[in-house]
This record gives sequence, C-alpha cells and structure tokens, in this order.
Amino acid sequence: MMKRATILLFPLFFAFIALLIFTVQEWQREEQAEWMPKVEFQGDALNDAEKNDIREAVMGGIIPYKLEYDHINISVKKNNGYYEIKVFCFSDECEYPDVYDFSYNGNLVLNGYILEAIPPSERAKAISVALQNGEVANLVFAKGLEEETPSVRRILPETAVKFYAAKTMLSVTWTKLGSRPSVVSALIDPDVWKVVQVWNY
Repeated sequence: MMKRATILLFPLFFAFIALLIFTVQEWQREEQAEWMPKVEFQGDALNDAEKNDIREAVMGGIIPYKLEYDHINISVKKNNGYYEIKVFCFSDECEYPDVYDFSYNGNLVLNGYILEAIPPSERAKAISVALQNGEVANLVFAKGLEEETPSVRRILPETAVKFYAAKTMLSVTWTKLGSRPSVVSALIDPDVWKVVQVWNY
C-alpha cells in the first residue's frame, strides 16, 4: 500500500516541479518585458527591416551603468551606404542622458560618447571623492571653481586604458567659461573610490 502511494505521488511531484518552472519562466519574461525601454526613431526614413537591424545592433552596443534605460531615442542619417547613428538613452533616475555616436554598415562602430546617466548616489559619491583629494580641492579653489556645478561622466574601458586601466571609470570635471576659462578634472576608479589622475588648464 505504501509503495503504491509513493508511486502515485511521483506524477504529482513532477507536475508540481513543471508548474514551478513554468511560473518562474513567466515571471522572468514579464520582468524582462518591464525592463525593455521605449525605443523611438528620428531622422531619415527607414523601412521595418532597417529599423530592426539598427535597433538590434544598438541594443547590443549600449551599456547602462548601475541602472536601466527607460527611453531610447535613435537618430539616423543615411550616408553613402552606411548609417550615422546618434543614440540618446534616458533613465527616470537621472537628470542627464547617455549619448552614443555610432556608425553602422552591418557592423556597429562606436565613434564617441558622453555618458552622464549615472545614479544620483554614485554621482554624489564621485564628487565627494574628488574633493577629498588635496590636489583637486586646491585646484578647484585656486581657480575659483567652487561655485561651479561639476559634470560627472562615465569613461568606458577602451578609453580609460589610455590613462589608467581597461575598466569603467568616472570623471568629475569643473569648468568655467568666459575670457579666462578654467578646467579641473579628476579621473576616479569607482571600484576603490580613489582619484587616479588629475588634469587642469
């Protein structure tokens, strides 16, 4: 009797496991759908195939920093067999967007970027770390930049390797324009929260 009851329980057990796996997969799909940003195209007219190719390439080429993008604007200009693409990525968490400049002819090439979509807490931490560095603090005050709001930008590994290491870095920059422009910039390693390079002019 016990053996028969055990045999009867096996199908119920496997049915429960199958239901559990299905529920988790559905939850993951719904969660992923919620994370998908709204994507809009601007610029030259594109057919559906062009849009799909460019969207897929761009989504594989952009990398948010400790957040999710909520809205992506893709501006496209056709130019002699390839596409000039400027991508603006917005997050509801951030005041500023990430901006990528690509070219595309079947292969996506990153030509430039300004990445300012950084969580407010990370931005505040980077500014604090920069000002705790004696050289940076002295330069900021000596050049009269203490009233200026610094920019905080992400530096990708392929750029950062030229100055420090092949890893994501943050730059904090104070800028004053006018007849006597001044700039003080600190490169920060966010893994250890340390200033590793300082520039001024």
